[in-house]
Amino acid sequence: MADPGSLGQTEEEGTEAVDLGRMSPLILSGVGPSRAARLTGLGVFSVRDLLTLRPRRLDVAPSTLPIAALRGLVVDGPICDESTAAMASGRPTTGVKEVHRIEGEVTAMRMFRQGGRRSTLRIGVSDGTASIDALFFNQPWLRELFDKGDTVELMGSLVNTKSGPALVTPRIGRQDKPLPEPGALEPIYPLVDGVGQDYLRGLILDAMDQFGKSLKETLSEAQLESLGFPTLSKAVASLHRPTSEAAYGAALSRFAFEGLLGLAARLERKRQARLAGAALPAHLPQHQGQPAAASAALEQLFPFPFTGAQKRVIAELLEDMESTTPMGRLLQGDVGAGKTAVALAVSIAMVKSGGQVAFMAPTEVLAEQHFGGNRELLRGQGIDSCLLTGSIPTRVRRELLSGVATGRPMIVFGTNALFSKDVAFGDHGLCVIPEPHRFGVG
Repeated sequence: MADPGSLGQTEEEGTEAVDLGRMSPLILSGVGPSRAARLTGLGVFSVRDLLTLRPRRLDVAPSTLPIAALRGLVVDGPICDESTAAMASGRPTTGVKEVHRIEGEVTAMRMFRQGGRRSTLRIGVSDGTASIDALFFNQPWLRELFDKGDTVELMGSLVNTKSGPALVTPRIGRQDKPLPEPGALEPIYPLVDGVGQDYLRGLILDAMDQFGKSLKETLSEAQLESLGFPTLSKAVASLHRPTSEAAYGAALSRFAFEGLLGLAARLERKRQARLAGAALPAHLPQHQGQPAAASAALEQLFPFPFTGAQKRVIAELLEDMESTTPMGRLLQGDVGAGKTAVALAVSIAMVKSGGQVAFMAPTEVLAEQHFGGNRELLRGQGIDSCLLTGSIPTRVRRELLSGVATGRPMIVFGTNALFSKDVAFGDHGLCVIPEPHRFGVG
């Protein structure tokens, strides 16, 4: 299984893949530094990001309606003037607006300005059944596209104006850029300021035509067959030029898998880097090679026998702590299973070996409970402990921090105050985080 975005062979035999993950959108026609910067707001930093940008939804291109039928539709929302309609039209919305299509003759044109440089082009269109206005904002050059008597085809959503329903910033059918055929499937993309739907759609299609077949396949033929996924190039084609809802859905599934695959690859690289460069001195030299015996010795410190699962987990934790590789474990169990006892047992082992332990809790109440409930047990073993929270008086806090900084073996119970910049452990060997989901970690 390959790493997404890396170099290698494409799906076309003998074709060398280019690293689209490192190729800037600036190489595409119509993308300058300003547009490239705006595209980053969509998570698009490379050509690969552009090709794999997932639409917000899939629309079905409508059939042409008589304008009389369009004017008879009830339009939700308040009546707005050109200024508020312009603002609304420029904002990406989360809701799905119904799109309508008309064809008719241009009967009137009017250009006017509001608020300085803001302009509005209003054209009237009639098809013999009725007439309706279309509004275009801050696009004065569009006036050159229309003359009275011209036949135009428009597609857009309706807004209420003082003069009745109007199409707001509709798409214009042109000879070089016709509207989609009725019933055609069309992806609708997320937007940011300065990046319109038509521009983004055209940019993606341009990137597809140039580089759609240069994507390196990340799965083997056997894996594709087993998972029921299309190839990467076919998934890109179905994402942006869908021929059916089923093909579009299969592409979405493929890219959801790609996202998980990429995340897993990044996490594995980080893990390998951490393992390769983070060798530490073993903190439990007296127990080295004898985790089971050490677990049995720890059990004797508690007023109750450990379960088989507790004994097994403690032995595993001690074995990890004897290693020069930093340990990272999630201890999971039902309420009352004895997780805290396990954490306390290995904390005692760490302190007896000369290290310090940070024992965190998500709230001050729980931190106080951990500290107070185990203080006598720890004291009986000659183990120092203290409580560090945000409400500790300044003088007491200074004394505690001074003791912690010396590296004196101890267990420090506390809240996220243990993360404070002024907290410096002299010999930090173990961190215990009960209820990690409360901290947002896991």
